[in-house]
Amino acid sequence: MLALVGLFFLAIGVAFFLNAPGAAGALMLRSKGLNPVSIRAVDGGLQLGLGVFFLVASTRPRWIRAGLGAAMLSGGGLAFGRIVGMWKEQLYEREQLAFVAFEALIVLAALAAFVRARAVFEASLADRRRTE
Repeated sequence: MLALVGLFFLAIGVAFFLNAPGAAGALMLRSKGLNPVSIRAVDGGLQLGLGVFFLVASTRPRWIRAGLGAAMLSGGGLAFGRIVGMWKEQLYEREQLAFVAFEALIVLAALAAFVRARAVFEASLADRRRTE
């Protein structure tokens, strides 16, 4: 199931990444502006779902590394897409650069926590083996 969901999100991401604001981007646009349904779905609903996942993962030890991995990949994907978008559009706005910096910070912080979580997990396994 995770592989199918991953392929779905990957396909949608590639379509919008390569064609925005062209054919794929047209799905998000109306003749008089942005489609609020799509904005709520992508910028609201997807972000909401990821936020809930990250909060749940933070409370379940077995999910922590998966959550941190998802944070690295989603933050990295956002930063990459934003950098390519700025380059392709030749649009280097201060706000977009600030978002890239924040997204890069998320990736680096999640990477550091990911490495640390592995060390903590391995230490707890070693402690458990000693006590058995």
